[in-house]
Amino acid sequence: MINTAEQFDLCGDIEWLKSHKAGCEKALDWLIRRDSNGNGIFEMMNNSIVSGPYGPQLRNGTLCDI
Repeated sequence: MINTAEQFDLCGDIEWLKSHKAGCEKALDWLIRRDSNGNGIFEMMNNSIVSGPYGPQLRNGTLCDI
């Protein structure tokens, strides 16, 4: 969505912008559904290894010390 806005700012092509409307609305709807507690901040999933069982060691650099 941000890239779409930036591209439109650069080119000013309203027809190009209209052609991306549905995709942007779909992405925004997905984000809005991520706000599980209604506070206006979208909760995001983090499936990285840092959030797994070795996360604390990865975050403080001690994984190699285990």
